[in-house]
Amino acid sequence: MKSYPKRESFKRFDNPERKKQGSFGCMAYLVFLIVSVFLVVKYGPVYTASSNFESDLKIAASRAGARFHDSETVAKEILTLAMRHEIPIERKNIKIQRNSGQIHINVNYTRSVNLLVYQHDLDFKVSASSLVGTL
Repeated sequence: MKSYPKRESFKRFDNPERKKQGSFGCMAYLVFLIVSVFLVVKYGPVYTASSNFESDLKIAASRAGARFHDSETVAKEILTLAMRHEIPIERKNIKIQRNSGQIHINVNYTRSVNLLVYQHDLDFKVSASSLVGTL
């Protein structure tokens, strides 16, 4: 059997300084991963609720235009949608305008995200419009 000489290049992996550098990189990656997951868990539901609310608001605007609802009926429907999506809005945050055969709905609201050491306020401006009448 033929024996091969030992390679000296493998000794560099036994260097204790090199092991410390590897563990620092691993720890930095883990901290980054944990912070990223934390931010997704905190911000994800807020943006998802806002997106779903905007989609439902567009449907409500189309329905209001097709059924000739008055402004108070539309506002009550929007408040119901907001409650369903757990969005804190009041009647004063809803602006409904009717002009040139269209209905325009603008909703402005603020959601707070608690980041343990900081309270971040997110401002949302959602709008929808539709033609008044049926085709």
